[in-house]
Amino acid sequence: MPHWKQVVEVDRRMRIISFYPNRNHDGLIKRIEKVGEKTTEIYQNRDDKIVNRSVTFVKDKPESVNTAKNYFYDDNHVHKVRILKMTQQWEKNKLLSAKEQIAKMTVDFEKEKVIVFYHMEEGEIEPIKKEYARDKILGYGKIDASEKKDDSLIQQEHQNLLSKEKECYQIIRNEEGTISEEYKQVRFGVLTIDKTLYDKAR
Repeated sequence: MPHWKQVVEVDRRMRIISFYPNRNHDGLIKRIEKVGEKTTEIYQNRDDKIVNRSVTFVKDKPESVNTAKNYFYDDNHVHKVRILKMTQQWEKNKLLSAKEQIAKMTVDFEKEKVIVFYHMEEGEIEPIKKEYARDKILGYGKIDASEKKDDSLIQQEHQNLLSKEKECYQIIRNEEGTISEEYKQVRFGVLTIDKTLYDKAR
C-alpha cells in the first residue's frame, strides 16, 4: 500500500507527488514529473546514501537509434521513451574518505560520456571531477597506452560505474511501474490523500 501524502498537477505539464517518509522503506519523499521531458526523485535516510535520482528523456522508438548504447522504457505519460541523461547523487558518509565517495554521477547518452564528481574533504573548495567515454565503460573502447600499467584498476573502476548505470536504469523502469499502479489506486479512491489539482498554471 503506497503512502501518498499530496499530489499537485499543473496544467497536465507537471505532476509533483509527496510521500510520507515510511513509504515502502525506500526513503522516497518526493517525485517530480515534467511530462514528456524529465522525472526526478528525492530520497532521505537511505542506507546507500542516494539523495536524488533523475532521468531526462525523449519520446522515441528503439529502431531509430543504436539500441546497444541506449536505454528505453515506458513512461507513464508518453509511453515509449529513450533516455538522454541519467543522474544520481549521494550524500557523504562521514566514516569513509570523502575523495573515495562519488557525490554525483551523470550518464550523458547524447555526448556518450559519464561524468563523475567526488565528495570533498573538509576545507577543500573544488571537487575531483572525472570524465569517461561510454565506449570504454561498455568495454568497446581501447585503453590508452598510458593506462596500461593500471589496467586492472581501470577495468575495476569502469565496471563499478557500469554497474551503477545499469542499476539506475533498472530502478527507473521499476519505479515507473510502481508509481503507475499506485496512481490507479489513488484515482479510484482506494487511498485518502491531501490532493490539490491546478488545472492551469498560475
